[in-house]
Amino acid sequence: MKRQQFLFRPNPHSDLHQRAWAYLQTCPAGQKNDYIAWAIIRLESQKEFENILREILKEPEAVPHESGRAHRSSAASTIPGEMLGFLDGLMDME
Repeated sequence: MKRQQFLFRPNPHSDLHQRAWAYLQTCPAGQKNDYIAWAIIRLESQKEFENILREILKEPEAVPHESGRAHRSSAASTIPGEMLGFLDGLMDME
């Protein structure tokens, strides 16, 4: 049985294809398939992580406060700018 071949034909008019081709050209010979497989797995893992973060950020706080803890102020419960920047970076990858 013959296995299927993967063929990448970059579109010369697509910036995305040109960037992908440039990355593939930097891979050593014989490692391109591993690089492509790694890139696909990483992208899908990031999408899963992003979905989990979205679900967590949408849900109200499910865990009750500990009895000895004072309630946090609304200013302390806002999302830090670094986290928003990280999430924006993930969104730009799509």
